[in-house]
Amino acid sequence: MPYLAGSAVKGLVRAWVEVWDDSLDDEQRQQRLVTWFGSLDQAGAFLFFDALPIAPVNLRADVMTPHMGKWYEQGGEIQDWRHEPDKVPADWHAPVPVPFLVASKPQLLFGIAPRHRDCPKEELDAVFKALKQALDWLGAGSKTAVGYGQMQEDESGTRQLYKDQKQREQKQREAGETRRREAERLAERERLDPFERSLLDLIDARPDKNQSEIVYLIGQVKSGRWQGVEKQQVARWLENRMKGTKGQWKPQSQAKKPEKDRDYQNTLLVLQWLKG
Repeated sequence: MPYLAGSAVKGLVRAWVEVWDDSLDDEQRQQRLVTWFGSLDQAGAFLFFDALPIAPVNLRADVMTPHMGKWYEQGGEIQDWRHEPDKVPADWHAPVPVPFLVASKPQLLFGIAPRHRDCPKEELDAVFKALKQALDWLGAGSKTAVGYGQMQEDESGTRQLYKDQKQREQKQREAGETRRREAERLAERERLDPFERSLLDLIDARPDKNQSEIVYLIGQVKSGRWQGVEKQQVARWLENRMKGTKGQWKPQSQAKKPEKDRDYQNTLLVLQWLKG
């Protein structure tokens, strides 16, 4: 899998700052080198991560045809060129093709993080700006002189990454809030008496979660689940819950056909159960 090591990314940014960035004077350059990359006395302010592909990488074949390999390797050792013609740069050499694989337009994710939380955002933005300039002008990896390793930012992809990050953070906050509310609910339930706790457990286990808690419990009472004292306890629980829910507790009905007024009929049932 093609990738760029974090050390190579860091070296690329350092080379840009140290040699190529003409927007800095000598004092600014030295200050940035010490702050960003550290010194013998302190660690650098930023962590450079490996640049990894975030999409399948297409590979293709390429080839090198070195014409004067021995000239580059041993040209300085020639004693008499007439007896060592293979070491001399000339047009009679037969190059030996060397095939190799190259990554075709890989999408790499570069990650840089501040070492400390109190790092100013402007400073982190400046590091990424230097990285983009270095990738655009210098390139990364080998054979940059013939065009390999030059990269440009995918701005729409970057915006999508930040959007996805915000959505993940929002989901994490929502999940944390849900866990907190659930913990509070369980803690509150532990303080209840065992019978009321069993009622709430029964409600939580109802098959249709969209069904009203009041309607579900009334149905359970009508089915004969509780008798005697327990039935009255459930009725008292229903009375309190119905009184606390707008429109549920209706000892009287203004409907033309009270027998079709469900809330009124439910209230009559609960009053009947309370009497025993």
